[in-house]
Amino acid sequence: MILNTGDFAKWVARKTAEQLAPEGVHVVHASVDGWVDGPDVSEDVLAEKRADPDAIAAEFHRLVEQNSDVWTFDVDFRPYGDDAFRTRRR
Repeated sequence: MILNTGDFAKWVARKTAEQLAPEGVHVVHASVDGWVDGPDVSEDVLAEKRADPDAIAAEFHRLVEQNSDVWTFDVDFRPYGDDAFRTRRR
């Protein structure tokens, strides 16, 4: 499995997936869009806008173990309280 994160171009990941899928290699374009909680995150960032690093790791692990009948290619991870979900405004 290849996990593609960050600024690596999505189309490169797509081409890589097309080339390697027949060999059984799962390529994922993953984006972590938001704050990942940790000691370097400012206290000014609200708790609901921080993603639990263990939860993100668990989701990456789920992708690694994903059944090849339903491989995921493109996934965005973001905290539930992120404004993109419009859960609440402050």
